[in-house]
Amino acid sequence: MIAKIYMNEYATYKNEGAYLDDCKKINFIYGANGSGKSVISNYLQVCSNDTYDMEYACCNVEWSTEFKSDIYVYNSSFIESNFKSTIPGIFTLGRANIIEQEMIDANKAKREQIYNKYIATIDARNRIKQNIQDKTLDFKNTVWQRILKKYLNDFKDAFYGVRSSKDKFLNELINRFQSNNGEYQPLVKLKERAAILYSDNLKRCNTIDLDIYSVKHQISMIISDPVWQTVVIGSKDIDIGKLIHELDNSDWVSKGIDYINAGSTVCPFCQQETITDEFRHKLELFFNRDYKDQIDKIKNLIADYSECKDIVINELHNVMNNSEIFSVGKVDKESFAKDCQLLIDAFDKNLQLMETKQNEPSRKIDIYDSNSIIDDICNCILTANENIRRYNKLANDADKESRRLRDDLWAFCLTENEKMISDYHKNIKRMHFELSLIDSQIEHLKEQINQLDEVIKNQEETLTGVTPSINAINQILQTYGFTNFKIEPSNIQTNSYEIRRNDGQLANYTLSDGEITFITFLYFMQLVKGAFEVDKISNKKIVVLDDPINALDSTMLNVVSNMINTLAADVQNDISNIEQLFLFTHNVFLFKEASSNLVDDNVNYWIIRKTHDKSYITNYERYNPINTYYNLLWCEIKDSNSIISIKNSMRRILEHCFKFSNNDDRDEHILNLFKSKRDKLMCDSFLGWLHSEEYDEIEEASLNKYKDCFRQIFDNSGNGSHYTTMMNFGNKNMYWKK
Repeated sequence: MIAKIYMNEYATYKNEGAYLDDCKKINFIYGANGSGKSVISNYLQVCSNDTYDMEYACCNVEWSTEFKSDIYVYNSSFIESNFKSTIPGIFTLGRANIIEQEMIDANKAKREQIYNKYIATIDARNRIKQNIQDKTLDFKNTVWQRILKKYLNDFKDAFYGVRSSKDKFLNELINRFQSNNGEYQPLVKLKERAAILYSDNLKRCNTIDLDIYSVKHQISMIISDPVWQTVVIGSKDIDIGKLIHELDNSDWVSKGIDYINAGSTVCPFCQQETITDEFRHKLELFFNRDYKDQIDKIKNLIADYSECKDIVINELHNVMNNSEIFSVGKVDKESFAKDCQLLIDAFDKNLQLMETKQNEPSRKIDIYDSNSIIDDICNCILTANENIRRYNKLANDADKESRRLRDDLWAFCLTENEKMISDYHKNIKRMHFELSLIDSQIEHLKEQINQLDEVIKNQEETLTGVTPSINAINQILQTYGFTNFKIEPSNIQTNSYEIRRNDGQLANYTLSDGEITFITFLYFMQLVKGAFEVDKISNKKIVVLDDPINALDSTMLNVVSNMINTLAADVQNDISNIEQLFLFTHNVFLFKEASSNLVDDNVNYWIIRKTHDKSYITNYERYNPINTYYNLLWCEIKDSNSIISIKNSMRRILEHCFKFSNNDDRDEHILNLFKSKRDKLMCDSFLGWLHSEEYDEIEEASLNKYKDCFRQIFDNSGNGSHYTTMMNFGNKNMYWKK
């Protein structure tokens, strides 16, 4: 059977198109002339020929199973193609002996049993497919949020090619799960690599050359020299030496010597003439060569230490000016600057102590060991250089490293979500295995069906002929009073018919339009019971009837309606080879009569409307929206998009409900239903719009006001319940139900 018909980009079906979806065994489609009914029937006729037409490139028919039934379409094209001097004969089954018929019936019953099993198996396969689809959709949305969205900001480039499509992302995830080439790394490491590889200015940079290791050794030698803890004084062997030692003023005396002028006898401190040549000699003996060597050593150590300080500070200054140590080497600039300042402070403090020692050689001083700070700085530079070398490795082969990062990122994602992915993969694999088993069953059942079809075809070939169709058509013609012409076998062409008058003359060109419609419809009804070709008699068929009532009088219309209703009942009860029926019509009587006494679950109803040269289809499911023409008018008000259709329907409803000899009396009666001046003005505007012959579009707000005025007419006349019943507030369950 046909499950769905999709019409788009052809004739009046434009833009997003329209659907006849959830098609049942029996499908009734109502639409006014020109609404787009024949567009669908013509497309189905193209489908019946199993040909491709570019005009219908955007249209589609979906089937419920892989077996596509033959489509038979009755429309104006069918009449034109078949109403001619020689009509193709219809092969149907003739009479057979009891044994032959029982054999055919048994094989058909067996085929039907296998076919039902085939359909049940197809349904089982569809359920598994739907289950796979549902689980895949749920899993796809889950991993999209839990993996891609979670890590996209940090790894946007690594997800290139899959970040814009859930389907592509899912496929890549499954492929990676089945073949994982990456190495698991912590997320922080992956982020570091991504930040480097996906940098806008990725290029190689130099490592930091901090040449302070030799200086560090020299500093260690300076600060560990024993002189800083040595009391440097003059010789005790001189008589004045004892006194100086007792007074502990060696440093004071040493400083005083610097102020004794050459040849002067005046003491620089007391300003008395106490400096004799002998005293000078004793001072020189007190501050002997050892003393002077120690003083010179202190001066030299201070000079060397100061030079080391300058070297280190200059190196650190160069490092601070190198931005790559902080960006690429990943050094905390604030922390590094703090360590540098601590080292400078240590240098300054030690120099101050050393200068104190120089001024006061007899004092012992403790030099601060700054090597720990230097070690911290050196370790920081070592770490930075290690980061820079890793960075350079990435920069030297960015493409290769990008691929490796992508592999490692997927390895991380798979590991972090291993259970969820594994469970999904196992379930899907299991369901696909079940699907493969069912597919094998389906192929086996199809083979059995095809074999039985061949057997039935061979059995029926000996029983088929065109004569039974002639007899059936002529019998119906005579039953309904068409006695002045009949169908006869053609004398010119084998297995063909001719329409002849009683005097033997061909009747094709003398029949009325109604007679042509009726006889071609009878011919079509016989065709769907048989076929033009012998081997297609028993094929499953889909029948499409497109307004088969052209020029029919009431009697013939009633006959056609009853025949279609009988055909629908046969389809519903699986009596014939016809498995599905589509009726397209603009006639309310035909629509109502053809759909009477049918089981709702087997029937679906639609209305086709055209607004602004575009067709729309409304699905009413199993609820018949049309009981009478009056019901149809209310349906148009409630569901139509056409302002013209709504306007005409309102006018006809008021004419039906308020029967007056002329419009003026009716309008006056309706106006008197409103009491306030404001409401009367609105009603007068509404009535004027109803009677106007202008079909210009109006604003939605104005239309809503007119709809409200239409409702108030029923409320004010005491018929509000009737309005409510007919409008039903959009509830399909309140439509007339058979």
